Amino acid sequence: MHSPHATLPLAFDLGTKPFVGGFGWMPHDPIQMNFYTYYPHVVVPAASGDDAPPPPPDTSDRVRDGARRWLEKILPEVQEGIRYYGDTDFDSKTDAELADEVERLPDLRRRTGRQHTQVTMPAWIGMNVLINTYKELIAGSDLEALRLAQGYGNKSVEAGEALWRVSELAKSLPVVRDALLNSDGDSVLTGLAALPEAAPFLEAFDAYLDEFGWRSGGDFSAPTWAEAPATPLALVRTYLQTDGYDPAAEQQRLVEEREAATAEVMLQLDDAARAKLEDVLDAARSVSRHMEDHNYWMDQRLYSLPRRMVLAAGRRLVAAGELEVEAGVFYLRAQELIDVLRGERSNVRDTAAERKTAFAHWQTVTPPRSIGAPLPDDERGRIMDEAPPPSRDVELQGNELRGNGSSAGVARGPVRVVPTLEDAGRLRPGDVLVTAATLPPWTPLFAIASAVVTETGGVLSHTAITAREYGLPAVLAVASATRLLKDGQLVEVDGAAGTVTVVG
Repeated sequence: MHSPHATLPLAFDLGTKPFVGGFGWMPHDPIQMNFYTYYPHVVVPAASGDDAPPPPPDTSDRVRDGARRWLEKILPEVQEGIRYYGDTDFDSKTDAELADEVERLPDLRRRTGRQHTQVTMPAWIGMNVLINTYKELIAGSDLEALRLAQGYGNKSVEAGEALWRVSELAKSLPVVRDALLNSDGDSVLTGLAALPEAAPFLEAFDAYLDEFGWRSGGDFSAPTWAEAPATPLALVRTYLQTDGYDPAAEQQRLVEEREAATAEVMLQLDDAARAKLEDVLDAARSVSRHMEDHNYWMDQRLYSLPRRMVLAAGRRLVAAGELEVEAGVFYLRAQELIDVLRGERSNVRDTAAERKTAFAHWQTVTPPRSIGAPLPDDERGRIMDEAPPPSRDVELQGNELRGNGSSAGVARGPVRVVPTLEDAGRLRPGDVLVTAATLPPWTPLFAIASAVVTETGGVLSHTAITAREYGLPAVLAVASATRLLKDGQLVEVDGAAGTVTVVG
């Protein structure tokens, strides 16, 4: 789900491996095989359902403690790291100092991974206890329970709303609107810079990139939106062709729906049951933003900003004749980079070139989903929102595909298969977004799509959480959706029933 594509060696060594290794609940660190990342299998007990043990009596207090820990301890430390990697002049450091910086980065990643668990686990537990308590008292569905915690917004939703406001400004400036609609890529910014009437848009767009641009569609080696803004510009172009969407009104609708649903549920309960649900709901609401907000601070800004340090090292090696281009540094392993900066290794130019060729080859190969001995059926657990694997053997049954109903609502629209975030410009207003998986950087697409269908995910995944905050029907864990559904097919998505039906 989180690493579907090939990853460059330095991105794995400095990014994925220490970060995931810091989680604290996996038996060993992830490994890299032919540039693809594999995570250790983890058997997780059922989080909900008849077999789930009752939560300890102090669970709600512990969830609220987790919320306070994030705000009072973890977030300030994360923000300090963001300031350091955003403000430091790494080009002024000596080779030895840069080597020390590279050597220290995995320790920061591992600590951030541990903090990631400390943030996400209270949110995961809080939402699952809400679901189980609701079912115990009301006998409703997962989505009905989660409706009581919707409409609080989060940083992912804010990113989409902020980009929408930028597009509304562009729409009000004819010279900007016409330039964006009649050009592709980010070269349009150069032309707009020469036009005084475009200054308000350029200032707003730069401010957007400064706040939300430290995200990308790939891993640590991929340029961020702030570095290469083609993707957010493509989204602005699509927003310009979208009429009638009002994010503020949509958010208010979700709040009103939440308040009405909460009032209706409370009327059905006696005093003791009402007090129990209110306590659980208060705890869930205290962490309702955390699954998305931690991603903005930890998985985007603190994850991406150290690229400044690594690219400074890359420029140093280019100047020394060790690399052709600064981005070639990502083809090295971490220890190789440290050694060459310390003068203990040389001739890494050929190493980087050979790996670049090998990487291009393995990108064309579909890797096995798992490696190693197959697990017995009774040990096939799930990692949180992990889903059944897409299979080449799965075929369309009649005209219907089934998956996890993860955000209620019914919508019809033409299929648009979007393999990566770099293909976001293909999405047209009203399309049904179909992809393998989405992460928070995909959020601005949710204002454009009529529904979302993915091959992975559950009701507490990033895709589901954000879809509910957009009021967008979502069916997740639809095996082989990107293979079986074709661009232009008219489908109906029922986000509560978990069905995707081809209707034309």
